[in-house]
Amino acid sequence: DILIRRPARVSGILSEDGRILPELAAQYLEQFANGLKPPCTIVLDDVGNLPPDSPLYEILATGLPRLPREVRLILMSRQRTLPAALVRARLNQHLGIIGWHDLSFTREESRELIRLTMGTEVPGTITDPIHDLTGGWAAGLCLILLKARQDEADLQALAGGHIPTEIFGYFAHEVFDRTDRQT
Repeated sequence: DILIRRPARVSGILSEDGRILPELAAQYLEQFANGLKPPCTIVLDDVGNLPPDSPLYEILATGLPRLPREVRLILMSRQRTLPAALVRARLNQHLGIIGWHDLSFTREESRELIRLTMGTEVPGTITDPIHDLTGGWAAGLCLILLKARQDEADLQALAGGHIPTEIFGYFAHEVFDRTDRQT
C-alpha cells in the first residue's frame, strides 16, 4: 500500500543548454521522498548500465543526505566500481554497499534450501558440491533444484558437476554476458 503525494513542480530543473541541474533535481527527489508514506523503499534497478558520467549519479549524491530516515533508496547494479559522483556519499555513510558475499547463501543456508525444496534430508556429500558449484547464488541453487524436481534429475549427478544445458546457458548469460569486459 503506497501513498504518494505529487511533489510540487520544480521549475528550472534544466540549464539553458538542456543539462539537468543536480541541485534542483535533488530537491525534486527530496520532495518526492517526503510525499511517500514511511517507512518505504525506493528501488532503482540496473543503475550500473548508465554511463559513468550520468547526471543521475550526481543527483543521487546530492539528494541522498536529504532523504527522510524512514525512506530507503536501493540502487541495484552488477558493476563493482562505484561511480565517482557517489564516492563522497559512501564516505559520508549516506550510501552502503551490499556485495555478492552479503547476498550469497552460506553452506548451511544452501543445505536448508535443498532440504526444504526436496522435502527430505540430503547428505552433505551432495549439498556441499552443489553449493560450491553455484557459489551460494540463490538463483543458481533454485535452478538446479527445479531441474532436479521437474525432471527427477539425480542430485548426485548435479553435485558431480553434470549441469543441464539450459542451466549452464543461464549461468553463462548472468555471469559472463552481464560482466564488463575488464572483469
